[in-house]
Amino acid sequence: MLMKMSLLSVLASFLTLIYVANAQGRGTVRLYSNNSTSSTLTAGIVQIYYGHSTGTNTWGNICEDDSFGHNEADVICNQLGYDGASTFGKAGSTAM
Repeated sequence: MLMKMSLLSVLASFLTLIYVANAQGRGTVRLYSNNSTSSTLTAGIVQIYYGHSTGTNTWGNICEDDSFGHNEADVICNQLGYDGASTFGKAGSTAM
């Protein structure tokens, strides 16, 4: 029984590793600006990955509403590898 559980654990870990290595995970965020999604962007429109749709990658813009604030901007910037947001605003008005 213990060996079955160990094998199952190893298999689950392996499959997870393959999934992470092969594709973006749902909820992954990126910045988009001037037709570029370069990892060196420090400002742009925030997009979120929704998954595969009809064989293509599906990304969508995050729409700002009244509940979007500095805390949400900080979380997104942290996900992108930055210390936090210096500023944020509606698309085209303020850099993130």
